[in-house]
Amino acid sequence: MSDDEKKNRTGHWRDVGENLFVPAHYGFSERESQLEFIAQQPFAQLVSLAGGDLRITATPLFRDPEAGGLNFIGHIARRNAHCAAIEEGERAVALFCGPDAYISPRWFREEPGVPTWSYLSVQLRGRFRAVRGRDETLSILRRSIRAMEALAHSGPRVQPWTLEEVPASLVDRLSEGVLAFHFAGESIEGVRRLNQDKGEGDWEGIRAGLADSPQRGAAAISELMSAAGRAR
Repeated sequence: MSDDEKKNRTGHWRDVGENLFVPAHYGFSERESQLEFIAQQPFAQLVSLAGGDLRITATPLFRDPEAGGLNFIGHIARRNAHCAAIEEGERAVALFCGPDAYISPRWFREEPGVPTWSYLSVQLRGRFRAVRGRDETLSILRRSIRAMEALAHSGPRVQPWTLEEVPASLVDRLSEGVLAFHFAGESIEGVRRLNQDKGEGDWEGIRAGLADSPQRGAAAISELMSAAGRAR
C-alpha cells in the first residue's frame, strides 16, 4: 500500500489535538466514551504549578454527579505540598492512562515497519476549587468512597463499605487530614492508539503477537483492538 493510500484511508499525518498530540486516525473524541474511560480508570496524575514549582500528585478523581459536565471531585493529604496549588485555585492537567503495550515489528505480516506503542490516554484540563468546610469535605469523601466501592465489587453479595463503619473519632481525623476539592474541567482530549492504521494482515499479526506477549497490558490492548475495530 502506498503512502498516499494510507493517508487517504486513515487520515495519516493529520493531527487533531489542541493540547494533546493526537494523529487523526488515533482520535478519541467522543465525550461520553471519554467520561466512561475516566469512570473506569479514575486514578489520575494531577500536574500543576504553584509558586513556580511543578507539582505532580497521583490521586483518583470522580465526576461530580450533582454538577455534571466536566466537574470532578477529589482529595489529597493536607501535608502534600500540592495543596498550595489547590488552595490558590490554580489550573491543572489531570492525566488518565489506560492499558498499554509495546508493538514489535516482528508481528507485522504485510509491510515492514518500526516499533510502536499502543495505549489509551485522556487529558482533562481545568481549575481547582478548594473545599473549606468539614461537612462538604465529608460529602466529597462519601461520594468518592461510593465510586471506589462500585469499582471494587460487583453483584449484590458484597455490601459496600462506608464511613459509618469506623469510629467518629477516626472520621474526624480523616476529615482534618485531607484537603477536598472540586476540579472544574475546561477541556478534555483523548488518544486511542490501537493500530487502526494497519492493514488486515498486520492487524492480525499484532493480535497474535500480543496473545503470546508477557507484557502486563498485552491482553487488554488486544481486547480493546477487537472492540474498537480497524480503520477501513
